Amino acid sequence: MLLLVIARHSDAYGCSWCSQKTLADETGCCDRTVRTLLKAFENRGLIRRFGRMGPLGGQLSDVVMLTGWPQRKLIPNAGHPRLKTVLKETLETKGDWTLNRAQARKKFPVGPETVADQQKEILNIPTTARLEDALEACFETLGPWATTENRQHLVDDLKTLKKWLEQGVDLNRHILPVLAEKAKNATKIPILRTWRYFENPIGKAASRKRQPMPGSNGHPTARDESQDEPNSLSRPHSEGGGT
Repeated sequence: MLLLVIARHSDAYGCSWCSQKTLADETGCCDRTVRTLLKAFENRGLIRRFGRMGPLGGQLSDVVMLTGWPQRKLIPNAGHPRLKTVLKETLETKGDWTLNRAQARKKFPVGPETVADQQKEILNIPTTARLEDALEACFETLGPWATTENRQHLVDDLKTLKKWLEQGVDLNRHILPVLAEKAKNATKIPILRTWRYFENPIGKAASRKRQPMPGSNGHPTARDESQDEPNSLSRPHSEGGGT
């Protein structure tokens, strides 16, 4: 019930700042129960709380952010539109948002015949921890290009990044260098509606053959064909950063 009341008071960013007394009155709980539940929700990663100070230094009610709500909007880099710079996203809240939004897009099993497949997906590390780490590394590399809007678009297109990694495209050798090169141009930040904005240059980086290593006689040695990089990504795309 308490989460529902918090959600009812929350804005599009999943934030509310009503007092604990208000929460107690609307849920029919005592103040102590509200404090206990808020702490439990925070420990489970459902909410985050941020303290506030008034203009004269007095303590105001905490801001409660529903980090477990995948449909909330990320707070703009400039700060919350109403609270201004008092409240900004942290690496933790961005990470929670990324993971929750990605998980919310997964289809829930509809019958016993799909349970086995669902269990395989849960046990598939690349779709969980590895993919989350890859996303955060990409956003960090993009720097100013990782705006709130671009983060939302790229998380919604998570399947493309996941497919590249499954195809053997290397995050550190192929993807991140391309993102870093593109992000050098901070004067004009494009809207990144899909990871395919970077598909052509990443495909070229992934298909580049290894240079032959010189042998003991100074001549190139035979290249190990088993170590070739993937020739290309799934299919070329002409959007945006194709060069």
